[in-house]
Amino acid sequence: MPVRKPTLQEWFLAHQLRSLWRGHHYFPVSLDVDVSRVEAVYRERGKPVPYTAIVIKALAVAARREPSINRMYLPTILGPRMVEFDHVSVNLPVVVEKNGERRTGAATIRDADRLSVKEIRAAIREARRRRPEDGPVGRFVHGRANNLFNRLRLRAIHFAVYNFPGALAERAGGLSVTSVIGAVRDDVPARPIGFGPTAFTIAVSHVDRSAPGKTVLRLGIGVDHAACRGDEAARGVQRFHDVLSAKDDADLALLL
Repeated sequence: MPVRKPTLQEWFLAHQLRSLWRGHHYFPVSLDVDVSRVEAVYRERGKPVPYTAIVIKALAVAARREPSINRMYLPTILGPRMVEFDHVSVNLPVVVEKNGERRTGAATIRDADRLSVKEIRAAIREARRRRPEDGPVGRFVHGRANNLFNRLRLRAIHFAVYNFPGALAERAGGLSVTSVIGAVRDDVPARPIGFGPTAFTIAVSHVDRSAPGKTVLRLGIGVDHAACRGDEAARGVQRFHDVLSAKDDADLALLL
């Protein structure tokens, strides 16, 4: 049985996850949203439904209406700090393929509440075209050896990012979305729960079309209870559900 040393990227991912679990207090939420109305309009236009971009847009609009979910709780060396973002931006991990190797990068869709779904899709495509090693942190991860010097450098970067909230708020968003649509088959209704440093991290997992004439988007939400109270989280989930289900004509127009 082969046993190997993790790559530097694998080590850094584990380091970040350990930090998340130590400093945040999560509770999971499962959410099913009837998106039949949205899908029907896209089908009438002969276009595929860009669910990842639509979820980003719906979450950003929900945060504009319920600002309490657009937060990040950070346990800094000077004590806990609550970052309340003055822009509604969404963080998104992206997978980039290079020479047959899949690498993970990160993007932030800035001011996603003000962008159209088409503009959000373009921003995602652009992020996927960029090399992960060209990013401000990626250049210290990808293509680097897993040695003591590189690990210490990444620890220092991670420490600086999470202990200077003002600088973090300028570069990152207060919301997160991760999508595995296309990675999970329709006959395997897996529902991951996303966890991240933001108050809301939404995992887009599965489009269920098993009921005739009905399309249900199955989502998992990781809520950082340290960043928002239960009633705030409940309002945020409801706001997000209402926008994404597009029962209101104005909300439908936002998702097209």
